[in-house]
Amino acid sequence: MHTTDTGTLPGSDYYFHTPSEDAKKFFYYLVSCGHYHTINGYSFHRDFYPYMLFLYVKGGMIRLDYMGNSYQIRAGEFFFIDCQEKHFYYTPENCEFYYIHFDGLNCHQIYPLIYKNFGCLFHQKDYPELIQILKRIIYINREEQQITEAGYSRLIADLLFGIMAPETSSDADAEDIPAVRNTISYIQNHLDENLTIQLLAERVFLSPYYFSRLFKKKTGYSPYEYIIISRINRAKYLLKTTNLPLEEIAAASGYHSAGRFINAFSERVGIPPERFRRLPL
Repeated sequence: MHTTDTGTLPGSDYYFHTPSEDAKKFFYYLVSCGHYHTINGYSFHRDFYPYMLFLYVKGGMIRLDYMGNSYQIRAGEFFFIDCQEKHFYYTPENCEFYYIHFDGLNCHQIYPLIYKNFGCLFHQKDYPELIQILKRIIYINREEQQITEAGYSRLIADLLFGIMAPETSSDADAEDIPAVRNTISYIQNHLDENLTIQLLAERVFLSPYYFSRLFKKKTGYSPYEYIIISRINRAKYLLKTTNLPLEEIAAASGYHSAGRFINAFSERVGIPPERFRRLPL
């Protein structure tokens, strides 16, 4: 349907959905979506709105105030926010954008993890498939195509989790991937050694800052987190496939003492290593 919201231009349209009780319990569900053309001065100011917002700027620019920070979202970029937090956005010039409001399942619990690790501002070139999903949802509504609530849930899940696992194919990405693969291989082959961010970055001729951001972007883990997880995984393997004492397993997994190993393992796995060893596979 065409919108007459203040600040919107002809050609703008939006659509609403009311989820079933089953969708509220079991699915991610669509609340509203739209494609807007706006003039200078279009704005939204909310102290609270119970849904998630994914908004892609096709042309022009949007200014966003969110979580104590200010952003400029330009053409080819999008932002993803939890509208339960106070937010304000406006267009300082004519703008064209697509958006979707959604809710359901655990999206409000997942969002802090996304915001902590990735922020709320993203670029289309890193997530081209997500923009296609967004446009597809709007097209489905515009053309009144039939789709089940489970179908919507699947599309929204792809949108939500795709932010944490982007599929990229640009030339720059192609150049960066060997550096990450090389680092992963090196970590796996040197888990018993002292691995630092400085060391790993120098090996692939990158600054520690850029290296850490690149590694996180490609794997979803910080280098430090990846090392810890890899050490715990090696320890699990040795506990289940050998009779080595804990001191030797600790050393092989990169821990300087059995005590530090036991504490780290228990914190990550939830049970001590000896108990893990006795559990049936």
